[in-house]
Amino acid sequence: MATLRFPSRQQTFRLYKNGVEVSERDFSYSEKSSGKNIVITNYVPSDVYTCKYSVDTSIIDPNLIDFSKYFSQQIFLRSYTENGTLGEKLSTIGSQNSVNLSYNPYVDYSKFSGYEYLETLGTVGPNNYLPIQVQLEDGSFAINLTNYLSDRYFKYYQPTSQDRNVYYIHSRK
Repeated sequence: MATLRFPSRQQTFRLYKNGVEVSERDFSYSEKSSGKNIVITNYVPSDVYTCKYSVDTSIIDPNLIDFSKYFSQQIFLRSYTENGTLGEKLSTIGSQNSVNLSYNPYVDYSKFSGYEYLETLGTVGPNNYLPIQVQLEDGSFAINLTNYLSDRYFKYYQPTSQDRNVYYIHSRK
């Protein structure tokens, strides 16, 4: 028996023995394996078996990894608190007024459905999802100009001297 990494759509599965396709009558799917276990008739240990198939996405999404199934750790996301408030306090700045967070923040790109990019407001949309927020000492929030909708380069908004808003661009951590 051979075990596939992902369940296959049975009509797409092809088995090869030493580079030659094996007839469908010389292998079968193990019952209750959800298309992952293949029973090879007349298996020869010295032969090389390979296969080609499409993943059955009705059973599993190969692009989604559930780390809780693979690791014994219970905490996967880190958050910070100060006096009961979530976040990080950043008191120093680097070159070009930059700061570094302790960890790369998670960005759920699926939440940007229905969003648009506006030059002076950044990526905005119906559910107000913001992966990072910068709160200033006076309690107001800086405007995130990051374009989460595209990887292509474009010129960001350049505030004038009369503009009293604070802006930032999220780049990695």
